Amino acid sequence: NGRLNAYSLSNGNAKWEFSTGNSKIESSPLVSDGTVYIGAHNGSLYAVTTNAGTLRWKFQARADIKGSVAKSGNTVIFGDYSGTIYAVNATTGTEIWRQTIGKRLYGGPAISGNTAVIGDVGGQVVAVDIRNGRVRWRRSTGGAAVYSSPAIARGTVFIGSYNGAFQALDLANGNVRWT
Repeated sequence: NGRLNAYSLSNGNAKWEFSTGNSKIESSPLVSDGTVYIGAHNGSLYAVTTNAGTLRWKFQARADIKGSVAKSGNTVIFGDYSGTIYAVNATTGTEIWRQTIGKRLYGGPAISGNTAVIGDVGGQVVAVDIRNGRVRWRRSTGGAAVYSSPAIARGTVFIGSYNGAFQALDLANGNVRWT
């Protein structure tokens, strides 16, 4: 319905509501440093204050934003349905870089160090350098779409694909550790 709602932790009462203008919200919000970051089907990434639900800034991507966002330092990373991954300044919403990396991006990225990893519906997992958007590596899932967001721990990327496979990939080079 295009509404982001905040509730009191102590009593569950509504605190505020933010509207995207009836653009559906499918992504999970990221809350960091007094700001809620949320993408919508209209291709907008919104940064909203946690205390009052007022708009800090809005960034316009090329297509629907259906996945969650990730943040490292003062950089927010997210993908859109055109297959483009973006880095924007978390404070101002100014674009740092954008890189078209594949098919539609449905899940959100995971970040470890200077590397962001995301899967696409075309069946590939892609790692990019968060400083400049350059692709570090690509790994095929065998054609199975990736709708999930990866998790990263101890130098390993864990990601599932639509065919039911679950892979552990080396964060440094994308090599399969196990499946």
